[in-house]
Amino acid sequence: MHFDDRAWPDLVDGELRERDMPTLVHQSIEFNGVIALRRAGLLAVTELHLDMPDGLRVADVAAYREWPGDGYPDTPPFVTLEVVSPSSHWDEVIEKCQAYFEWGVEHVWLVRHAHRALYVFDRAGLHQVQVFEIPEFDLRITAADLLAGLPN
Repeated sequence: MHFDDRAWPDLVDGELRERDMPTLVHQSIEFNGVIALRRAGLLAVTELHLDMPDGLRVADVAAYREWPGDGYPDTPPFVTLEVVSPSSHWDEVIEKCQAYFEWGVEHVWLVRHAHRALYVFDRAGLHQVQVFEIPEFDLRITAADLLAGLPN
């Protein structure tokens, strides 16, 4: 299949799930996240197809400690960062975060630009935080860092 006019969908349990086309704001947040993660020494990229147990999912940002190999990685990233678009379905966003966590992603992060809010998905589920942190990499990312240069 080829998708010229829309974002590549996720393929979950044999079902194509449409993803929103990244807007300029969405891509700017991804870009700022990649810069912060790379400065900390992680290999971070945008729009990476991940070969997960339930299918192929596209991470807005995925970061690895080291090169995961060519093709579509079938090992969990160290970090995923998802950016919520205005038309995103909240239940699907949370389900995707949960799938990342259950797969073994250590740091599952979510940004809601419209609310200028950061969220973490962990053992306690989804909860809002003031900063994304990875102490072992001396990494702290605030909403201001991710939203730098964007209109309010």
